[in-house]
Amino acid sequence: MHEYSIVASLMELCEEQVFIHQADFVSNVVVGLGERCGVNPHLFESAFENYKVGSVCEKSGLEIRNIRVKLSCICCRQESYPHGLEYGVCGFCGSREVKIIEGQDMLLLSVELQKEES
Repeated sequence: MHEYSIVASLMELCEEQVFIHQADFVSNVVVGLGERCGVNPHLFESAFENYKVGSVCEKSGLEIRNIRVKLSCICCRQESYPHGLEYGVCGFCGSREVKIIEGQDMLLLSVELQKEES
């Protein structure tokens, strides 16, 4: 379950942003998970809920955006989304000379910071 180590790193990034911007806590975190990034969204969410207790993210919500795999064909130069799990075939010309250009990464899209109201 590498999701826990990923969330631990995410918490460090959030703490760093709170410090840099002199905020008090994080109110929302938005991450993008590529369908081929190797992170299980349900385990990631569970790890986040466990790790946020007692942290700057304790009051934070978590939004997970799924990022589909996008292919680029070397032959016809078209970009397409694969049908099902067919990651190795161009949706336009049927060539197998494709590369994945989106959907393999995990991205931190935004961190919303808040100050305590006095």
